[in-house]
Amino acid sequence: MAEKKPAKKKPTSGTRSTSGSRSSGGKSSTTKSSRNDQVTRLPRRKGKRKSPLKAIIILLIATLVLVSIWLVWFSSVLAVKAVKVTGVDAKLEQQVIAAAPVPMGEPIAKVDTAAIGSAVQGALPWIASVDVRRGYPNDIVIAVTPRVAVAQSSDGQAIDADGIAYQSPTPLPKKLLTIEGTDPDALGTAVRIYRQLPQEIAHKIASLTAKSRDDVTFTLGSGAVVRWGNDQKGDQKIAVLTALLPRRARMYDVSAPELPTTFDENPKKKQKIPSPSPSASSTTDPAPSVTEPSAVPSDPFADEGSIN
Repeated sequence: MAEKKPAKKKPTSGTRSTSGSRSSGGKSSTTKSSRNDQVTRLPRRKGKRKSPLKAIIILLIATLVLVSIWLVWFSSVLAVKAVKVTGVDAKLEQQVIAAAPVPMGEPIAKVDTAAIGSAVQGALPWIASVDVRRGYPNDIVIAVTPRVAVAQSSDGQAIDADGIAYQSPTPLPKKLLTIEGTDPDALGTAVRIYRQLPQEIAHKIASLTAKSRDDVTFTLGSGAVVRWGNDQKGDQKIAVLTALLPRRARMYDVSAPELPTTFDENPKKKQKIPSPSPSASSTTDPAPSVTEPSAVPSDPFADEGSIN
């Protein structure tokens, strides 16, 4: 009988390579599975669905805006139907309404309030300021501030605190100070001077004369004249004039308060020379009374230059 040869053993390296291939294959399969797990763990994107409620709300808002624009700018719902005036009485209210070019029936949002105010103030000089406002839903409101007369000109016009002369729509107060002059700057200067005087001097003034803004004089109730000049150094001039008034002069010049001047202090009154007594001489006729000529010149400004 033939002897059986022992079976050859497979090399160990082959075994190792098989095991290595198995192990590498296991690693690759593990990596693939982990990647698959990561892919499956990603959240799925859901498609956005528009809500019908939001669309309805947007449509309603747009409709409301369009309707509001139509009501304010184009419809007659908010149109001008009335004009109201404040700040004056009923008689002057009609003058303001007549001078105001308010477009009745036009949408109130389109009304040019500035143009209305300018027209009213230009037509009525007795108005110091005017404010035109929209009074929704259908009114135009005109707020008027009239001028207040603090003096009057020699031709009967009223003069306000800014020195503006105007024709007053109402009778002027009695015993209102009279300012002679036509130059607006001079009138304004005269008013400012008068308003800065203390009461003990202001109530003695009978009239003011304003030839220019640098040549203002006023006459006191006693007939004395005060040369004031311009409206500068008012406090100093007041102090100087207060000190000079007790001298009873016919003219006080405080236009330069550093060098004040008075003219004809304590003017002499006309004196009558007494006639001799009849018993002193029976043979001579009594002498007629003689009046001493006055030493006071008729015009205290005759020898004076212009006022600076």
